[in-house]
Amino acid sequence: ILPLVQLSIDAEATTGAREASRAALRNLMAEDLELEELVVGAGGAGLQAGERVGPRLPLNWDRSVEFTQRLLGRADLQPDQRAINREVYAPQPSEGVEIQVVDVPNHPCVGERGLYATRVIEKGDKVIRYLGVVKRRILGDEGNDYLFGMVDVDLDIDAQAAGNESRFLNDFRGVACSKNVQFTEDRVNSSS
Repeated sequence: ILPLVQLSIDAEATTGAREASRAALRNLMAEDLELEELVVGAGGAGLQAGERVGPRLPLNWDRSVEFTQRLLGRADLQPDQRAINREVYAPQPSEGVEIQVVDVPNHPCVGERGLYATRVIEKGDKVIRYLGVVKRRILGDEGNDYLFGMVDVDLDIDAQAAGNESRFLNDFRGVACSKNVQFTEDRVNSSS
């Protein structure tokens, strides 16, 4: 899998940048908890409000990677916490996409997994949230193929050890003349 995000890392983080990173992390986690509460409390999809559904892995999921549908912190990767997260949040496969093994000859990722649409996606539609472990940007992660570098804060979302189907998005270079999807940042100010 080719790198999706090129990172430029500043080795000297200022106190202001650290505080901005912490505030951004708090906002991201709060936004994610609000979304989880809406899903759990809303019912729908044939479920009663508050009814629990066990976790289900997407087809072709890499079982060495923790599957999640929420942003995680490093503590969420501890074995005891993983079991709790699976029980409490019961992640389910994302709608509209599926993981397939790339079988196109001469494709740079042939034999690897890739993310494919299972529905028509119109220009401007949001396809999937990039999820994983939120962490401070550090030197040495440049070779990690599963980083989403956030703009204007010293944070990354790392889907190497945990994430959702979005971690299987492949770089278009060497495959197509132009990209057919792009990453955008949508932030919610949860402090109001």
